[in-house]
Amino acid sequence: PDGLVRAAFFDKLLPGLLWSIGSDLPNRIDRRVSVHALSPASLGGAPAAATQKPAASAASVGAEAAARARALLRTVTEGALAVRGTGGTFAATTVAVATDPVGAPLVAGTDPPSGTAVSLTLAGSRREGAALDGRHLVVSGWLAATADDDDGARRRFHARHGDGPVAAGEIRRLSVEGARLIEVDGRGTPLASADLLGDPVVAAGAAAVEPHTLGRLNGAFADLVALFAMRLCGAGAGAWAVTGVDAWGLDLVRDDGAQARRLVFPEAVRDGPTLRAMLVRLAGEARAVSAPDGPPVP
Repeated sequence: PDGLVRAAFFDKLLPGLLWSIGSDLPNRIDRRVSVHALSPASLGGAPAAATQKPAASAASVGAEAAARARALLRTVTEGALAVRGTGGTFAATTVAVATDPVGAPLVAGTDPPSGTAVSLTLAGSRREGAALDGRHLVVSGWLAATADDDDGARRRFHARHGDGPVAAGEIRRLSVEGARLIEVDGRGTPLASADLLGDPVVAAGAAAVEPHTLGRLNGAFADLVALFAMRLCGAGAGAWAVTGVDAWGLDLVRDDGAQARRLVFPEAVRDGPTLRAMLVRLAGEARAVSAPDGPPVP
């Protein structure tokens, strides 16, 4: 009821928090939260040298890490928001998470005022697919209030979480300063805000047609959305819905909430016509992929 992170959930998010605000966190964290000390080694160390693949270039590793980080940011719906309290302690609360069109986190379920420095930890799980399972993203920055007339933020938040009693003023945007992606083996990759966020100028065109596109995809083209999820994102069967459309891809959630996926566009779209052309292109690709138990869809 008070929004504090339960022990089981916090166990999963703690590794990222340790990276974000120091390994001495267990000595300083708010005592209302149950803490179990973890280290990178406890998460499964690096594989033996004999089984390691040839090292990729730094640029390649950074690009791949940034892509995984963006996928986490776009698909995980709940995170742990850590705030420094009085006396040097830290309090962590569970918050509902969505993103705005450029990818900045939108959070609700937290009391700190705007301008508060925070870190948001998102934990990947099987819900988001094997590629993200066990990875953590720690985003640091500042809370900022959403404007009363920011209908886009409110619409995107409720598309992800339903029409709950969250007022527009209670949805905060996290102004991203930086981030760190924590891999399954405990390795951390630092990321700049530019690695996570898209260009607002590029985002504007798709954002303008998002409401109409959502209505069409989740209405007349619901079967196509399921193909996107299953054939292009490797997700399981079921009824799927699009909760977000932006210049760089689609946010997909299964109707039971058990799975979520991010369909990344091969290149960014800038307006309605280029978005429509991209969806037609992806529809052709999805229909051409053979189902596990049958031929391509005609």
